[in-house]
This record gives sequence, structure tokens and C-alpha cells, in this order.
Amino acid sequence: MTFSKVKLDEDDGVAVYEIEFYKGSTEYEYEINAATGSILDYDAEVDDD
Repeated sequence: MTFSKVKLDEDDGVAVYEIEFYKGSTEYEYEINAATGSILDYDAEVDDD
């Protein structure tokens, strides 16, 4: 697993972590509430290169 981005940001007044990482040929993106740890949004995309 390789992390490409970990950032603390704010979305509508809520502190969130934006995390991007690769595992194999798949890129994962998560947005996590910094206070509660709950996943607010996520996406996975396969790199076909």
C-alpha cells in the first residue's frame, strides 16, 4: 500500500481527512470525519495502464 495524499481539510465547517492511496493497480480515495472517524465519502478506481 502506498499513500499519495493525506490532508486535514474543512468541508462545510467540518474537519475532514482527505486520504488517497494505491494498493496494486487500484487507487482509493476517502474523506473521513476528523472528529468521529466516520467515512463520509469514498471511491476506488482501477488503473488500466
